[in-house]
Formats: sequence, C-alpha cells, structure tokens
Amino acid sequence: MSAPNEVMTLKYIEVYDIGVNQVHNCDTFDVNRPDGIDKWLLLIVKSCACFRINGKDVITEPNTAIFYPPRTPQIYHGVHGGEHYQEHWMEFDLDPTVMEEMGIPFCVPITGFDSEEIDSLFSLLMKEHYFGGDKKARYIELFMTAVLEKISEAVGKTANHQDAFHALRKEIINDPEKDWNHETVAKSLNFSVSDFRNFYRNLFGVTFEDDVIHQRIHQACLLLTETDYPVSRIGDMCGYHSDNHFLRQFKQITGTTPSQYRNQGDGRIADYALTDIVPR
Repeated sequence: MSAPNEVMTLKYIEVYDIGVNQVHNCDTFDVNRPDGIDKWLLLIVKSCACFRINGKDVITEPNTAIFYPPRTPQIYHGVHGGEHYQEHWMEFDLDPTVMEEMGIPFCVPITGFDSEEIDSLFSLLMKEHYFGGDKKARYIELFMTAVLEKISEAVGKTANHQDAFHALRKEIINDPEKDWNHETVAKSLNFSVSDFRNFYRNLFGVTFEDDVIHQRIHQACLLLTETDYPVSRIGDMCGYHSDNHFLRQFKQITGTTPSQYRNQGDGRIADYALTDIVPR
C-alpha cells in the first residue's frame, strides 16, 4: 500500500467501458458469466446484492465494491423483493501489480469507503471516457488512481479494525445479557452506524443484532440445561426484560419453548451450540 504522503502513479490503465447509476429490476437482474470477461471489472453496487463467492451466496449491503480479474467467474444478482438493483461499473485494463501493491483483494466484497466520493469520481471518469479532450488519458489516470486509493484506504481500515471487532464479539459471547446498542457500540469504535453494520456482517457473516440474539439464546440454553433456575429468571439473566419477548425469540430460534427445551434433556444443547449462525 502507498505511504500516506506518496503520490501514486498508475503504471498502466485503460478504460474500455463504464456505466454510472444504472438501475435494473432486482427480481429479474441476473448476471451469470462462469468464464468472466477478458477485461477487469469493477462494480460499485449501490443496492443490496447477492454474489456467488467460493460456491456460497453472499448478501452484500449497499455501497459495496468488488473487483473481478479477467476470466474470473462473475455470478451475481439483485436481492429479490428489493426496490431495485443499482450499480456503477467499469471494464478496464490495469497492471495487476498495482492492485497487489495497494492491498486490494480480488473477488471479495469491500465496504467502508466514502460512497459520495466514489460516486463523484465515477461521474468524472465517465465524462472523460466519453467526452474527454486532449488530456483525456491523464484525467482518467488521475481519477482512477483516486478510486483505487479510496478503496485501498477502506481495505486498510478493515484490517486495522478487525482486532477491535473480534474483541467486541468476544465480549458479546461472554456477556450477552448486557444492553447492547449498535449506535453506542459504533460510536465507541469511531464508525458510522451504517459502516459498523456493514463491517460487522462482512467480518462475521451475521448482523450485529442477530449475533446478540443468538448469543443470548445460546446462554439461555446452557442455563436451562445446567441449572434449575425458573424460566423467567433465566430470561432476565440473558438480557430480556420481558418474559414474552424472551419466549418469542427462544421459540423462533430453537423451535421449542424454554420449558420444552429443558424437558428434552441433555445433548440438545450441543447440537444448538455447534450450529452455524446463518444470516437472515
């Protein structure tokens, strides 16, 4: 990655085609290119989307970037039921060592960048690509450099904050009964609420709110299995101030009431504890 005060110059860049704020019906928009294309593809997806990555479907939040190298499978679509699918896109050629030097990963969703700045840069790039004059190539180089630098900064921010987020999740697992509030936690980590939500979900594969709920229910399962405490007390010990709220969430996740879960005996807690948390 470039030093903070270093002016980076792209070794080679050529933009072949570009689109800005293109909108599609999210229920019908579906890209399936198992062999990819012959050029690099950069997507800046402005809406929720679903990407097939390493054989798994990954739902991404608005304002997510992803780079596809040439001849790399490109499989993605809008999230059904959403208002629309919206994206900026660019087909280009670039010396791949630039991406490596800047620490930008391929085929990986990237968030945390300033979306308004990226929007402005894409508009400038499209204007130069279609209507540029004698200095078209130079301006494209400058604007593309800025795009890559902004995304590279977001990748660096992700790496720098992973330890803090892992420490946060460890605290949630150890103390799920605390009054966890995403706005308070985001502020403590110097994140906006939207960036915090995106960062947490991309890192752990589950939303912050769902993770807290699952950890609370897991703790409730342990207490139901290992103690004789009344159900209402267990709910309170797991952070629930309403018995009805506790009963509703417990049944939603485990499929049984707390009393039924306790009566089914030992062994079932192990099955639940080892179940992967799946994002909704």
